[in-house]
Amino acid sequence: MTLSKIFTSPENIRAGVDRELVSALGKSFPIKNKEYILEASDIVAHPKNFTTDDEKRAYMESKSLTYPITGTLTIRSAVTGKVLDTATNFPLMDAFHITGKHTLVYKGNNYVAANLLKLKPGVFIRTSDADGHLEAHFNTKKGANFKIVLSPQTGVFSMETSGGALIPLAPLLTHVFGVTSAHAEKFIPASIWDENLKAAQGKEDKALDRFYNRLVYDKDPKATMAQKSLALHEALTKGTLDENTTAATLGKPLSGVNEETLLLTLRKMVQVYKGEIPEDNRDSLQFKRVSNLPDFIKERFEKNHDSVKAVKKRLRFALERIHPENPKIRDTIAPKPFNKIFTSYIQDSSLISTPSETNPLESLENVGKVTVLGPEEGGIGDERAVPLAARNIDLSHIGILDPSRTPESGHAGIDLRFTVAAQRDPEGNLYTEVEDKAGKKQVVGVEKLMNSVVGFRGSEKNGFVQAKAKNELRSVPIKDVDYWISDPSNMYTVTTNLVPFLNSNHPGRLTMAGKALPQALSLVEREAPLVQTVKGKNDTFTKFYGRLLSTKSPVDGTVIKANSDEVKVRADSDGTIHTIKAIKDLPFNQKGFFDDEKPLVEVGQKVYTGSAHDPENTPTPIFENNYTRNGHLALGKNLTVAYMPWHGYNHEDGIVIRQGAAEGMSSHHAYKYEYDITPDTISKKVLLKRYFPSKFSPAQLAKLDDDGYVKEGETLEEGDPVYAVLEKRMPTPEERLLGKLNKLLVTPYRLVTAPWEHMEQGKVVSVSTKSPTAKVLIRSIKQLEIGDKLTGQHGNKGIVSLIVPDKDMPYDKETGHPVDLLLNPASVTSRINLGQIHETIAGKIADKLGKPYLVKNFGNENNIQQIKKDMAASGVKDTSDLVDPKTGANYKGVLTGKQYIVKLFKTTDQNYSARNVGGYDANMQPTKGGTEGAKAEGYMEALALIGSNARKNLKETATVKSEQNDEYWSKFANGEPLPKPKRTFATQKFVDMLKGAGVSLTLHPDRITASPMTDKSILEMSHGVIEAPKMLNSKNLEPEKGGLFDIRTTGGFTGTNWTHYPLAEPMVHPVMERSVKAILGLTGDEYSKLISGENGVKDGSIVNTATGKHVRSFH
Repeated sequence: MTLSKIFTSPENIRAGVDRELVSALGKSFPIKNKEYILEASDIVAHPKNFTTDDEKRAYMESKSLTYPITGTLTIRSAVTGKVLDTATNFPLMDAFHITGKHTLVYKGNNYVAANLLKLKPGVFIRTSDADGHLEAHFNTKKGANFKIVLSPQTGVFSMETSGGALIPLAPLLTHVFGVTSAHAEKFIPASIWDENLKAAQGKEDKALDRFYNRLVYDKDPKATMAQKSLALHEALTKGTLDENTTAATLGKPLSGVNEETLLLTLRKMVQVYKGEIPEDNRDSLQFKRVSNLPDFIKERFEKNHDSVKAVKKRLRFALERIHPENPKIRDTIAPKPFNKIFTSYIQDSSLISTPSETNPLESLENVGKVTVLGPEEGGIGDERAVPLAARNIDLSHIGILDPSRTPESGHAGIDLRFTVAAQRDPEGNLYTEVEDKAGKKQVVGVEKLMNSVVGFRGSEKNGFVQAKAKNELRSVPIKDVDYWISDPSNMYTVTTNLVPFLNSNHPGRLTMAGKALPQALSLVEREAPLVQTVKGKNDTFTKFYGRLLSTKSPVDGTVIKANSDEVKVRADSDGTIHTIKAIKDLPFNQKGFFDDEKPLVEVGQKVYTGSAHDPENTPTPIFENNYTRNGHLALGKNLTVAYMPWHGYNHEDGIVIRQGAAEGMSSHHAYKYEYDITPDTISKKVLLKRYFPSKFSPAQLAKLDDDGYVKEGETLEEGDPVYAVLEKRMPTPEERLLGKLNKLLVTPYRLVTAPWEHMEQGKVVSVSTKSPTAKVLIRSIKQLEIGDKLTGQHGNKGIVSLIVPDKDMPYDKETGHPVDLLLNPASVTSRINLGQIHETIAGKIADKLGKPYLVKNFGNENNIQQIKKDMAASGVKDTSDLVDPKTGANYKGVLTGKQYIVKLFKTTDQNYSARNVGGYDANMQPTKGGTEGAKAEGYMEALALIGSNARKNLKETATVKSEQNDEYWSKFANGEPLPKPKRTFATQKFVDMLKGAGVSLTLHPDRITASPMTDKSILEMSHGVIEAPKMLNSKNLEPEKGGLFDIRTTGGFTGTNWTHYPLAEPMVHPVMERSVKAILGLTGDEYSKLISGENGVKDGSIVNTATGKHVRSFH
């Protein structure tokens, strides 16, 4: 059987998708109607070798990276079978290229597909979470799914169908499958069978009718009971099951639903109910199979998805339009008719997402992302439908699913990551790598492992070892072990394996560590970690990932040219010269980018692809990129840390950092600006200067091209426009009046611009205006600031609370060197991540010895004892005496050392937002969004202010800061006496809305009173009558006289004058409605019909207005 690794290459995934598409397209034909038959043959995919330049171009121009699948189409006469036309190399659809990041590029965006864990077909018995009843779930590959439920009170078995109804099961067994009492009693006790017969007695036909209506698809309303029984038998036996699954759950390999399957299920349910055997662990991976992108595409065709139905319908319609005298395929069928099937999957599937891609580690890890949610592909439909027990770690996960890499959100235990050793077969069954008793590596399936004893190396003691013994973890004799976990790293995924001393950390912190590393920014002065985790025998994970993420040579050969733009290699095999272009400014989806900075190879150096005859069997990195250093993955810096409190600045998650160290944490950033070009867009800088002459300075305008977009290569300062274009706009009525006086008084355009809002300079690296969406890519280097987030490799994240000048930072009394970071010692014990302490000391050892400290996780019997031995061997102490230069205080025995620190993408500017005066809408709220939009105080913040008795702050927020208040802020800025707060617009709008409903609201200092308005009070405040339900004249857009916007009455578009409508007859005031109904004894329905005119009152009775029919007497 062919196995493939979950963490496989993009080429393997692409080949799998192509294979399934070619097969599915072939099975989609022939397509027929009464006159013609459309056939397909010679279907072939034509993959292209897209470069990273193609990727960048696709992103900038909002294009897709696809290649065609073609075939030979033939039209035959359905009557004679004669071939009427043939079209060779006809494009049937586009397949999507899989990039080196394992992404699909669709309309300029990168998409990634998660793996899906699905329950195998089978019968599973467990206790219901809802009511505690015992249930047997029949999960069929084909046919209807259903449950059998055992009532603990009566012992009666019922079937629960998809409609939720419970139907007694006995009639199905006796009338459909012909089960006799003698036969049934071989499986379940006679007393239980008798109870089931009694419960169904006299109701057999009704039960069979209900079964028939719910389980049979093609129903015959005239069917006899015998015919219904035959139809039910056929419908149920269509249900197919997995033989391996039923062998594990029912004790016998059964491939379908039949009499034996049902009776074995009943027997087991009784045994489980009596406590004789355990219920099935449906969450075990032995009962799951994994699907990936090729499987999803295959299933879309097999299940005849709506998109597939639509394509076939269009092709049949195309056959109807064939010209009988001159039938031509290319004149009738549009190219790539099957395209919508793949694109609809990208657009609609919940398994497709757009990764943020802060760094390539996220893309690498996403290859192993797996979830149980995916209703379109057969997964669970909603996270709330996932039981809590199903989110737990299961023993079957060992070596296949990382126990710690899951989100902290509601998807905890739902979204997971495969381990680096996980593999699958074509059916989706899961495997992992282990060693047998002889020490030979083998790949074994989870079903076999669940029935074996699997030992953990390194835990051997006194002839015993810790092991997974079938369904439990316990100590067993070493001689009983069937398999060994070949390497502890095989139990974890990509990111977790980067954490040194991970077995000294709380699992919750491992979760946070795995989440944080893919969010690390690219640093300018990055370094490889001093403390590195071991992979295999002669490799480290940082070096391994560095190779994976680096540009490599396509051939074994010798370098003949090397610079920052390209490297040329002469192939050993045939002497041909291969040019390897450096990847420059390749944008990621949202936050990052990839950039080859300099060559790592020299002229004359041998380079290898990692082939078998390579001396080290590893590929040679050609360039150093912005995520590597000397071929190693490098996301952070090795900083000298000290664990000590310091003047309260590193309380809780606070981190104090030295100025010099902060400067070394400057990070690369990429910003993407987009503008959707519409027919109303006017891209002319000359008009920009004419209509908005003072908006931009000459220096700013010089950075824009003639169309108003910033030029490639320009350096932007804060406030410079990235683009500045005009859009046509409709003038307001007031402007039209001004325009009649002078056209220069009316601006026919509005300015649309996006400024560079960052304090650091931005370098424009790419600009594209060739598609409906203009895109600009800008790079910058951002220094570390207070408020930025840093983290180590152990989930020990924190916020920079203070940046201290080097001269003021505590320094080592012996060396005189200041430390880089001051960390809170209390955070270690509260987070239970002692691995950071081990790394700090190991980093100090590595720094002294001048070489990395290598850690094989779980390789030490005791991490602390091993660290102590290495300290003694290298002459390193774990603590140092520090001096605080500001106070002169001496701190003895402070834990210090080197720790690897990364900077996370959540920098201060992303969390900061503030509002100044600016544009406002009709509700006096800020018109801008984002950082300049309206601000709000959350519920917790409001409670905190109340708790601190900050009532004046709350009052200020609710009044002068709640809306547009130009007068207040003008006086504030000029230092003038501030005006008293007025009634806010929101309050006034509330009052006016009530007044519009006929309720008068009076605000007193200590209370508010509301009362119904009378006709007299309405007429007193009204400025006139609304004479017609009109608004604007369609010809000149002027307000209609007597209409809603008549300036004489309402005051126009922004008028505040009250007006009124005269009613045809008096109506009950809405405020008095309840009182009127109570006094007259009317129901709500009767009152509504009287008010609407449907009913009326005549001679003391309620009558129907249209028919005059008496409804009821009325007094």
